[in-house]
Amino acid sequence: MSFDLFLFRVAPDADFHAARAVLDDLMDNKLTDPTFDARDAVDTLLKVEPRYQRREFDYAALARVRRTSEDEVRREFDFVSVDGPMDLPMAQFCFCQSYISINWYSGTSAAELERYLKELCRVTGYAVVDPQNGQIMRLKSNGELG
Repeated sequence: MSFDLFLFRVAPDADFHAARAVLDDLMDNKLTDPTFDARDAVDTLLKVEPRYQRREFDYAALARVRRTSEDEVRREFDFVSVDGPMDLPMAQFCFCQSYISINWYSGTSAAELERYLKELCRVTGYAVVDPQNGQIMRLKSNGELG
């Protein structure tokens, strides 16, 4: 697996290029998934791995720096960021409305990451898309990714 992964709803017959086009539209807010809000899966990760915690934004401070309203900042930063302890470079998760992005760092083993991915896919119905390797991994009936 690569260092950047994305989880989102992918049609069962979609190939990587179709999945990548969907991801681009999700990231550009041209498309949303009306069936599930990925931000609702934050607690799943927190239960699987208690070392993770939500990172809170100081919306008022961001609004002052950007010279805009706090409501505008909240609309722009409408995702939930989840990280491990500051002294351990664990994978970072960003839960957006219709997808989850993951930056994988050395403090998270491949086995740990796979465990997180399986549980998140089980709860959300999403597939894992690896843009660097051009792969789609779906949760199989036996609980494995493939």
